[in-house]
Amino acid sequence: MRWSITGILLVTLMTSCQSMQESQSLIPLPETTPAQPFSDLVTRARSQALAATECFYLNKWQDLEEIAKVMSQTARFMERATGIPAARQQQVLAIAAEIVQESSKLSTLAKSHDEPATQQCLQRIQVKVRELHEKP
Repeated sequence: MRWSITGILLVTLMTSCQSMQESQSLIPLPETTPAQPFSDLVTRARSQALAATECFYLNKWQDLEEIAKVMSQTARFMERATGIPAARQQQVLAIAAEIVQESSKLSTLAKSHDEPATQQCLQRIQVKVRELHEKP
């Protein structure tokens, strides 16, 4: 199959935009940030959880510690998120509170380089982030 230059450029541009969006999710938001859409915060939390797992596998402990702090902030922002389905409001807030707790643990574990406990903590975070996704 032949790729046109336009096709190659389009694919490159699309993957670059995705990478930029993912890296933006690793930057803390200003505390004065207005309420964010729930779906955006869920996407942000998912990117952060994936990045945390990647840092763990690469033994980037300091980066993991920083991502844990940003992930905690994202979960705290869920309290004032817009567009949370009314039927899930309490559930989302409870899950977000658990992510805040687990992120705090993750930050501490990253400092101590406790591999088994870090892996378990990351797994709990992944499950909680997955639970945030809207259910059909």
